Amino acid sequence: MDSDLHTYQAILSRFSGEVTSVKSSFYKRKLEESASDPRKLFNEILQLLESSNPTTCPLDPIPSPLLRSISLDLLPFISSLINSSLSSGCVPQAFKTARVVPILKKPSLDSSDVSSYRPNQLQDINQPGFKPAHSTETALIAVTERLQTARSAKLSSVLILLDLYAAVDTVNHKILLSVLTDLGITGTA
Repeated sequence: MDSDLHTYQAILSRFSGEVTSVKSSFYKRKLEESASDPRKLFNEILQLLESSNPTTCPLDPIPSPLLRSISLDLLPFISSLINSSLSSGCVPQAFKTARVVPILKKPSLDSSDVSSYRPNQLQDINQPGFKPAHSTETALIAVTERLQTARSAKLSSVLILLDLYAAVDTVNHKILLSVLTDLGITGTA
C-alpha cells in the first residue's frame, strides 16, 4: 500500500512538474509573441471577446455587449493589462472578486440549511448536472462524440471515470493546499 502511494506521489510530482513547465513556456511564448507582434495578441483577445457569451455579471464595470462594441478601441489597453499581469504574476484586485451562487447538493435537501449547499461551487460548462435541461445522458453523449471524433482523427484517447458524489465534502484542505503549493500555486490571488 505504501509503495502504491509513493508511486502515485512520484507520478503526480512528475506530472505536476511537466504541467508547470508547459504552462510557463506557453505564457513565455505568448509574451514574446505579443512583444514582437502585438497585432497577433490583439487578434486573439478580439476572438475571445467575440466568441464569449455576451452575458453580464453585476460585478462587471461595463456590460458585455457594450464592451464588444468598443473592443477595437480598448484592445491596446486590454493587451497591456494582460501582458503586465502575466509578466508580473499579479492580478488586479478588481479581477479577484466573484459572484458565487449557492447550489443545493440535491434538489430534495432543505434550502434553509447551509449544509445542504455545495461549498464554493463554481458552475462549469462541463458539468451538465448543474445546467437546466442537461443530465448525465447529455454528458455521455458529449463524451462519446469526443471519443468518436478523436478515433476518426486516429488520435489516442484516455477516459477516466470517477464517482465523486459529494467529493468536495471529503477534501482534506491541508493536503489540498500542500499539493497546490507543490504545483507552485501560492499566495492569496
